[in-house]
Amino acid sequence: MQGMNYDFSKASVAHDLQKAIATNNNMMLHYWMIYSSAITKPEAFKPNYYLDEPSYGWINQSNLESNKYLKSDSFLHSFNEYMKSIIKLYSKTRILSYPAAAMNSLLDKYSMADISRGLLEMQETPHEVVYRMDDVRLLHYYLVGNNTAASKYNTPLVIVYAPVNSYHIMDIRRGRSIVEHFVSAGFDVYLVDWGRQLNNKQSLSAYVDYLHKSIEHVKNITNSKQVSILGYSWGGVLSMIYSSIRQENVKNLILQSAHVDFHKDGSILASWFRKLPVDDIVREVDSIDCRFINLALIMRNPAVHSFDALRFGGHMNKGTLYFYPQLGLDAMRIAAWMTDTPIIPAGFFREYIGKLYQQNQLVNNQLEVTLSDKGKPEKVNLARIRISLLNIIGDSDDICTPPAATPINDIADSKDKDLLRFPTGHIELSVSSDVHEKLWPQAVQWLKQRSYSKG
Repeated sequence: MQGMNYDFSKASVAHDLQKAIATNNNMMLHYWMIYSSAITKPEAFKPNYYLDEPSYGWINQSNLESNKYLKSDSFLHSFNEYMKSIIKLYSKTRILSYPAAAMNSLLDKYSMADISRGLLEMQETPHEVVYRMDDVRLLHYYLVGNNTAASKYNTPLVIVYAPVNSYHIMDIRRGRSIVEHFVSAGFDVYLVDWGRQLNNKQSLSAYVDYLHKSIEHVKNITNSKQVSILGYSWGGVLSMIYSSIRQENVKNLILQSAHVDFHKDGSILASWFRKLPVDDIVREVDSIDCRFINLALIMRNPAVHSFDALRFGGHMNKGTLYFYPQLGLDAMRIAAWMTDTPIIPAGFFREYIGKLYQQNQLVNNQLEVTLSDKGKPEKVNLARIRISLLNIIGDSDDICTPPAATPINDIADSKDKDLLRFPTGHIELSVSSDVHEKLWPQAVQWLKQRSYSKG
């Protein structure tokens, strides 16, 4: 194969397969050490309560051991070598159409997401697509039984979720939907759906520009001068970036589990991202299958996180009359959402991980983005955010930890900024029964007080 940088012979692939197996075995050894250490602790056999159901202390002990050991230099070195070997092997088998690549294609075709996605769509808040860019769609929501948005407020709300998953986390089902809260309260709600992302542009700037064009379209069709934004996770980071350079377009900014100071995130996932050989990965592949991020989430503690869908389904129904009958359906919904992952552009992934997680450019005022309306780099300075700001964080968030999310309340120069904390985790902040009963009504009320009623 003339002109290629790699030897694609069977011997070369066999060598890379051996390297991948060796690094995988090394990773398994690390996990064996974690669980061996956890089970030797006296607390491992003491009963505790997990989702109000009796369990054993080994869950807590394995979490404690994982949180300590999986951020160690020894593990991070093994993780780095493992990722390099897997990416290199993946690249070669994909190009050569080896059985592994064929199996991958088969799994794509018959994935759980394809089978179960109907569970998500069955109870979506009704919407229509009002704008498209590449694979990006702009959704417009309306009330059940009404094909128009019965809005009471002049300022529309634009929801921005994380590009590494699907938008259904904001609208998982009736009664557990953030979208539904705001639509029912009379807001004119739009959502930026990043789509499958196979045709999306490659840069971080491009994703901020998709948001910019979506907001301009919302302004045009609603005759509004400004919008309110609700940004979740990576979508919250994109929303902050946009609000700092196009503040004239934004009236209110609500952040949910959004990083500001990435180096203050002491979570396992952030520790891995900071050591991820992102340039090596991007040299090997043109796009990033976000299933690998889901795999990383499980690898934080496989004995616990392999059952996350069931756990989140339990949180969705905690304290409800029909806990067990609804638990199975909601666990399937969560599982469908977790596996319904896009394939994001490698360039966007490299810039997000490299510039934000690794170089911490956002909080250090080093980040520059280029939007299509001006066509030149613009410096992102979060201190320029002077609009009304609500920052929502989960005290138990182990994907975006509170120390990483709270600094915006000190940095932003807004005279009207609030911090809303809740004793829950990253995903639970969107789906649990407690947050939908207690937290999201507060967020809706906050936005009502800062929105002008029509008439």
